[in-house]
Formats: sequence, structure tokens, C-alpha cells
Amino acid sequence: MALMVKGQLYSGVLPPLGATKAYIVVLKKYLSEPYELRDRTVLIGELVDVERLTGFGPTKDPNLPLSELKGKSLKFILRLGLLGEYDELYISKDSWPLLRDYGILPGEYLLTVKITKAIVDNKEIEIYPKRDITHP
Repeated sequence: MALMVKGQLYSGVLPPLGATKAYIVVLKKYLSEPYELRDRTVLIGELVDVERLTGFGPTKDPNLPLSELKGKSLKFILRLGLLGEYDELYISKDSWPLLRDYGILPGEYLLTVKITKAIVDNKEIEIYPKRDITHP
């Protein structure tokens, strides 16, 4: 079980240490608040789906081999939003080559990811272990 997050891949300005500039956003009330996560918490997840953003909305990219990407592990670094209701999940430098090498770039793609664990003080905390929660 996990937190399912679907969001556009954005490019940030000052990523946390160990992360790239690429990130997706998540409402605080679904992740950092209920689990009381700190800034720069490492989150583990997997890639569920990738869609290309076009003028007509998100569509499947016929040139993207989804079968090679689905289920692949991704590591994120949490950046707590100081204002507002959103936090940012930055893609770690370790995970970035998986997306980059397929040309999945900020501003052009929508990712669906399953966040399964947070690592806090060297302990793994399961995220929504009882059932899947879908982030709106």
C-alpha cells in the first residue's frame, strides 16, 4: 500500500543536497503533515505511469517504452513548502538517470508515482501501509 501521486515534473531553482532540479508537488496534508516529516527526508517510491504533456492535455507517448519504466524504484528528497499547502518531492541524483535517459524532462511530462517509504533517522516508515491513498 502507498500514497499515489500524479503530477507534472517541474524544474526548481535550489534543490536540496543530493537532488536534481526536477520535482513534483504533493499536498502537505497527505504526506509531510500526517507523518511529521522534516525537510530533506528521503522518500522511496516507484514509477507507475508517464504521460507527455501536450496542448491537448496529457497523452501516452508512443515512443516511450513504458514496460521498461513501470515499477522502477525512485528516490525523492522532500523540500517542505514554507508557505501554502504544497511540498516538493525532488528526484534524487541517483534516480535521475532513469528519467533523463528516456528524455523524461521537466515541463514536458506528467508522472504517476507510488510513495511507499520515508527514511527518518535511519528507520524506514511505511507510507499508508493499510491501503492505497490517491493524492488528488
